[in-house]
Amino acid sequence: MKLSLSFAIVFLFCQKIYSQKNSIIEIELPQSNVINTAVLTCYPADYIGPVVKDKKITGINVNNYIKWKLPADSLLMISSNLLSKGNSFLIEPGDSVRVHFEGNEPVFSGKGANKFSLIQKIEKKVRSFEQSEAYEKLPGKYTQTASLKEYLDWNAYLNNLSDSISAITDSYRQVISTPIFNRLKTTRLIKIEKVRLEKFWGLLLYCLYENAGEEPKKFGLSANDLLNIADSTLYGAAAQWLYANGQSGSSSYFWSVNQIAALKKQGFILTDSFSNKTNRYIFLYENAKSSLTGVIREKTCCEILSLAITKLGFIPEVETMLSNYYVQNGFTDYKKWLKDFETETRERRLGKGRTAPDFSLTDISGELFTKDKLKGKIAILDFWFTGCIGCMQMTPGMHEVEEAFKNDTNVVFVNISLDKNREQWVKSVAQGKFNTGKGINLYTGEKGSDHPMIRDYNISGYPTLYILDPFGKVARNPVPDPRGSRGKSALISLIRHQLALLQDGPYLLQQGDSIISYTVNNAIVQTRQFEKKDLTVNVQTDEAGKTFDVKIRPAYAVEPAEYPQPSKLFVLSDIEGNFDSFRKLLQANKIIDDNYNWTFGTGHLAFNGDMFDRGEQVTECLWLIYSLEEKAKAAGGYVHFILGNHEIMNLNGDTRYNQEKYKLNVSLLKKDDLNELWGQQSELGKWLRSKNIMEKIGNNLVVHGGISPELNYLPLTISQLNELARRYYTRDNIARKSTDPNLQLLYDYEKSPFWYRGYYGNNKKSPNTRQIDSSLHRFEVTHIITGHTIVADTISLHYDGKIINTDTKHAEGKSEALLIEGNTFYAVSEEKKKVLFTIPPLNQGTITKN
Repeated sequence: MKLSLSFAIVFLFCQKIYSQKNSIIEIELPQSNVINTAVLTCYPADYIGPVVKDKKITGINVNNYIKWKLPADSLLMISSNLLSKGNSFLIEPGDSVRVHFEGNEPVFSGKGANKFSLIQKIEKKVRSFEQSEAYEKLPGKYTQTASLKEYLDWNAYLNNLSDSISAITDSYRQVISTPIFNRLKTTRLIKIEKVRLEKFWGLLLYCLYENAGEEPKKFGLSANDLLNIADSTLYGAAAQWLYANGQSGSSSYFWSVNQIAALKKQGFILTDSFSNKTNRYIFLYENAKSSLTGVIREKTCCEILSLAITKLGFIPEVETMLSNYYVQNGFTDYKKWLKDFETETRERRLGKGRTAPDFSLTDISGELFTKDKLKGKIAILDFWFTGCIGCMQMTPGMHEVEEAFKNDTNVVFVNISLDKNREQWVKSVAQGKFNTGKGINLYTGEKGSDHPMIRDYNISGYPTLYILDPFGKVARNPVPDPRGSRGKSALISLIRHQLALLQDGPYLLQQGDSIISYTVNNAIVQTRQFEKKDLTVNVQTDEAGKTFDVKIRPAYAVEPAEYPQPSKLFVLSDIEGNFDSFRKLLQANKIIDDNYNWTFGTGHLAFNGDMFDRGEQVTECLWLIYSLEEKAKAAGGYVHFILGNHEIMNLNGDTRYNQEKYKLNVSLLKKDDLNELWGQQSELGKWLRSKNIMEKIGNNLVVHGGISPELNYLPLTISQLNELARRYYTRDNIARKSTDPNLQLLYDYEKSPFWYRGYYGNNKKSPNTRQIDSSLHRFEVTHIITGHTIVADTISLHYDGKIINTDTKHAEGKSEALLIEGNTFYAVSEEKKKVLFTIPPLNQGTITKN
């Protein structure tokens, strides 16, 4: 087979080879018409920091040529399976490479082709080593080092490999540029040296000593033996070359080298510098700073400090290391990368639902005021200073916001001044010019903007607002700006929403012939007793003061498992207690009106599992579905509630994903655990037990996780599958251990209809098209609709539209649902968008979203 490949590289504004701007690399690949597009991955060969983001470029087939266009003004790493699986290539400005295939091997020619040929030769040499008898005899290819002999055998093999690779690379020294030579040699030698380090770590894991006088441990190696082994094996020709020329190498390699060097400096004695995680990062940073030089030093320091931020957080020791690094001389690009990483991490840690940093400030009476004093309150933090024009502009709006909540003790306003002069601060508070002067007034003392709180809250401009919930978490970030009427209204609505979240319930528990109702409002429990007959309860929405009524039913019949095709079917899933997203999605698509009345006529609403966990209005969401069932039936419509894995988890007392408020409310209600609220005596608990784990609605099977290939062979109807599962809704552990293979499969963590994830992702166990068709045939449907697994920000179609996923990021405001009208499929959103899906007939074509 012969196939030609041409690389045409066009450069604009050429000045000199590594300083060109707006250069374009165009790669053309002749292919048959079968391939319409191909993806090229690229990223800058020279980048700052330990992490680089790649970019996917799609090339389009034009006249049998796949073309990629990408800007390049310096070295680029590129890869594509059309060139070589698993290998990357380097492109330089000015290259014009032509490739043709002889058999399956690419042959490179043209300007810049030498480096492609070198990569090819290196990979051939590596393959020959891996197919050699010496490699076959090596033990421990996939396990930790098991003996000193094993380590020394690997060391000898790696020495031979690195010598061979160096010889090949050195033979190209005169025909490729110095940057390319150093990079290619560095990349391959680092791969070899990483293996050597991993095998040496295998020795260290069992041989680290807590003091110099200890007896030899496993392998009979003393600390002194380890020192000799390290000196004789870890610093050969390849390692020395990398220290001198490996600036382009990965930071993770030098991180490992630095770790061993730091341990070696201590004689491989495990002191507090390494046994304590915080001390270990400090020691590694100090060692890298003092023993490494140049780019290698900067890369290693950035790796250490970024990992310290990730693993330890912004504790005082990490703050000290960061401050120390930023004042080191030179390498400003690395300082900037780390500062950006630090800032982004701080912002993420101040996102919605994150625990806000603690603080300690002084109030106007001179008393200490800490974040703990805000517990149980919705707190609006306002950062300001005397002379701040923006603060002065915001004060009138904040007056109106404070006035709206002046009688609500659940809301507090906290004004935090950066004034260093106490007299000036007190005077400004009294004037009410730069802030309202009301509420709780605090200041940062003589530290001003250098106070740790300013750094911890990532304050970079003034005024800045934060809202904390009663549990000390960030309610939302950023906060609406009340300087304009729209922002002021949005801020008031946000506070009202937080007030709504303080409430929970009602929980209705049967006690004899009566119903006991429990409602929680910010640690205050209201208990009422009712007769069940003609009972109607009032339920809070996501808007303070806005409620809906729910009429309690006398009994709950088990739901049917199969239904005829409705005129309209609206499917969504995985709301997870986000009532506002749920409401907006239903209202925007005319399922309900503003008063929570059913407006979908004879249409069907199907909720496809996971109303529980993560969100803060789970109970209210359940009551909304409950209330809509009877309203829909009255209009000739229907509401389906399919149980997901999180419903099953909560029915079994697994509440690990519940918000903190629910755990607190259990203690307030004087119940043993959350499971009691969903038990046999609970109205919602009894109602949930009447639901199914899958339902056939017309031509669609609605199931939370999906149908594993194994499930196709269960000799049970949909009704029988539901009934078997229902008997164990509250005994899932027993079901998983059952000797009944049918029952065991229904609750298996990987194969269960409410746990299965096999349709999505790079899953080796993903079903093939034949197995999908088998599932469709087995249940006599044309589509399987799932939730459970987020694969995109939108409704997504898979397996030529036979599988439809409805799980989207509701908590992030990316709410969508599936709307089926006759044979037409749409993705709809809370913004009233309606996007048509074109789904081909079975076994034909592809899917498009228009």
